[in-house]
Amino acid sequence: MDKKEEKNYSKYKYEIVKSIGFDNQGELFLINYKNNDTKNNELYVMEKIEFKTEKEKNIIKNKIEIIKNIESNYIIKIHDLFFETENGHNFAFIIMEYCQKGNLYNIMYETNYLNERTIWRIFIQLAQGFRTLNTSNIILKYISPKNIFIDKNNNIKIGGIYNIFEFKGENLLNEFNDLNCYIAPEILYNLPYSKDKCVVWSLGCILYELIFKKRAFEYEPDKNDILTRKFEITDNCEKDFQDIIPKLLCKESKRMTINDLIFEGTFKRKVIEINMFDEIIKDKIQCKYIIFKYNLNI
Repeated sequence: MDKKEEKNYSKYKYEIVKSIGFDNQGELFLINYKNNDTKNNELYVMEKIEFKTEKEKNIIKNKIEIIKNIESNYIIKIHDLFFETENGHNFAFIIMEYCQKGNLYNIMYETNYLNERTIWRIFIQLAQGFRTLNTSNIILKYISPKNIFIDKNNNIKIGGIYNIFEFKGENLLNEFNDLNCYIAPEILYNLPYSKDKCVVWSLGCILYELIFKKRAFEYEPDKNDILTRKFEITDNCEKDFQDIIPKLLCKESKRMTINDLIFEGTFKRKVIEINMFDEIIKDKIQCKYIIFKYNLNI
């Protein structure tokens, strides 16, 4: 946003601190919350998304409402949503929590933050967050380390959550996208798929990249052969990683479901080893109301 166009969103309780870039949906801003004309110390991120039709507006409203009703420590929290017309264009403004330490991609490639214990912690939190989304019949259209964020307490937060599809037969891929390399091959190639297993493929791709700092696969739209490609697992990584990755990155009939993963022996042992049991149980209890809202079993 140009300086002279920058406006104060005081009637919506917020004002812009600065623009912090763009994603595939729109422009992102760091903003302040205003309470009785007094700024507090809390910062938020505001996403500004243009929409063309009333149908598009309603899609945004419905998807944000779904996410707002999901309580998990590992999913970006939505604080507010409002709509406004600027210069004849219609925009949705999504207010969400701010993660001070940036995204997982930058952590992976630009810092020395990651060790084996930290990778397991990130992976366990991701699995719990994706299990919560999965239980709510939600899949992210695109997932990558760039829309997974780290908060000030070094916990992960799954973002990009308005890029969601519900499991109701929607076409998950409408065009080629570089992030397709994180999506299960059965979805890429328009085959029957299980919502309980496709998310595990995405987790496997992210875990592999956390360990080896490279993608397990590069998606090529003219080649229907991801499952025949070999990904390298070197002996210099922890044996538990060597054991679990092939259970995630394999054909669907052999792949674990998300619940299989949560209760898999290595996974459960790591939860105990790095003292995450109480944290995971607390997050699960937070999400229990989903049973009543969606009539689902957790």
